[in-house]
Amino acid sequence: MTRYMTKNSRLFIFMFIFIGTVVLAETLSELDVRGMQAYANGDYYTAFMDWSIAAAGQGDAEAQFLLGGLYFNGKGVPKDNAKAAEWFTKSAQNGYAGAEYVLGVDYYNGQNVPQDYPKAAEWLTKSAQQGYADAEFFLGGLYQDGHGVPRNYTKAVEWYTKAAQQDNADAETLLCGIYYGSQGLPHDYTKAADWCTKAALHGNATTKYILGVMYYNGQGVPQDYAIANQWYEKNRATGICRGPIQLRCLL
Repeated sequence: MTRYMTKNSRLFIFMFIFIGTVVLAETLSELDVRGMQAYANGDYYTAFMDWSIAAAGQGDAEAQFLLGGLYFNGKGVPKDNAKAAEWFTKSAQNGYAGAEYVLGVDYYNGQNVPQDYPKAAEWLTKSAQQGYADAEFFLGGLYQDGHGVPRNYTKAVEWYTKAAQQDNADAETLLCGIYYGSQGLPHDYTKAADWCTKAALHGNATTKYILGVMYYNGQGVPQDYAIANQWYEKNRATGICRGPIQLRCLL
């Protein structure tokens, strides 16, 4: 469960930075842009007014999503989770991938809406099919645990892989553990080494330890004690795994 429940905390981070790359990836209306400029300048009321016009008057899915973010964070308007959920739902119904993801997470956690795993899977699938990396990762978790969808390890790995191919560090970490630890799949040390390296380079402490083990044993990589020690030291520097090698340090 904890493999992807971290997405709940990411939701809050995401909402604080929603003027970033996810938003800018979409086609922006003039009101969207003006609202973003106002938001960046701390003028939340102007952002609210511009996005309200675009969301309500023009049916702009992106503005609906951004307006939901203002209500969610209580910026420019009193905090109102019910209104936030209402605008996120409108945006999701208009096909906005970020809103589909947020709504899917809400249904998974029962936040502002009744907990409903099938609906969570439905909205996360819509978002993932648009290539939204966090939704791909979360959906992989649903398939792995059988929440809202039939348990299917192959589909779980497929969605984790799609997310990892977009540099989702959580997905890279999961794939490292899956291929190294044979969690539902045959061991594939070559793939494990590839994903462990990517995750380690993104700063994941556990995968640094696993890489040390793999270089020490020559699993999926040439045996090299010096490189193994380098990865062990990188791991120890994080304070996650100290002392002798322990299986408890694995995923």
